[in-house]
Amino acid sequence: MTKKSILCIVEGEVSEVKILNKINKEYIGENIEFVPIRTNIYHFYHAYLKYYDNEIDNNNETFLFLQEYDKSGVIKHKKRRDFLAIYLFMDLDRHEPLAQDYLNCLPAMLSIFNNHSENGKLYISYPMVEAFQHPILGKETSLIELGSQYKTYINQNRLKEFSGIKFISKENLNLSFIAYIKQMNYLLSDVFNFPQDYQIDDWSQSNVYANQLNKYIKPNNEVLVLSPFSLFLLEYLGEKLFNEWQAINNESI
Repeated sequence: MTKKSILCIVEGEVSEVKILNKINKEYIGENIEFVPIRTNIYHFYHAYLKYYDNEIDNNNETFLFLQEYDKSGVIKHKKRRDFLAIYLFMDLDRHEPLAQDYLNCLPAMLSIFNNHSENGKLYISYPMVEAFQHPILGKETSLIELGSQYKTYINQNRLKEFSGIKFISKENLNLSFIAYIKQMNYLLSDVFNFPQDYQIDDWSQSNVYANQLNKYIKPNNEVLVLSPFSLFLLEYLGEKLFNEWQAINNESI
């Protein structure tokens, strides 16, 4: 029997693929197939509405839409059952002009793509995928108006240990992911520390977005910098990984 793959829908063909390949190598060890959509979430949402005649419905057969949107033909002749899970990794990109036309885009997309074993699970980078290399020293924020200039900021300020993704050690990945869990906990609970308990349902992407919107985006036109890959791993690998990270964090205190 052919081993099923994980399907990852990503915006670009470089950064996301490098990051996910590195994460897969160090933590997961599954076959991954990538579909780069070469656009942002707002154009993706626009295409979704057009495909389904402006109908937002969790019962829509979204795999058919993903096949239609796959310009590389990676899944053209595949079926949903060929994949173990589907994940989508996209950027907030709030500076994108189309974002103002589709204010309901993120809540709708997070509602539709909320289960990796069904339609797929969407993860959002705040403000964009380059947040993966943002040094998290405590409550890091970024102005939305920076737009693509955020990439320049990361190139100038990332730690040397993160300058080449494929050369990042697992030890440094663990420390970075732990820092992002603290950042997430601060977003949701106003406490910058590693959570005491594994509460993956409380850390949903919809909950993360709602807190970003109400605490940072609306009041100050900024976001709390947050890379989603640590939450992705905690959902995929479960409480065992959470306990490992908690132990590492406790040793450093």
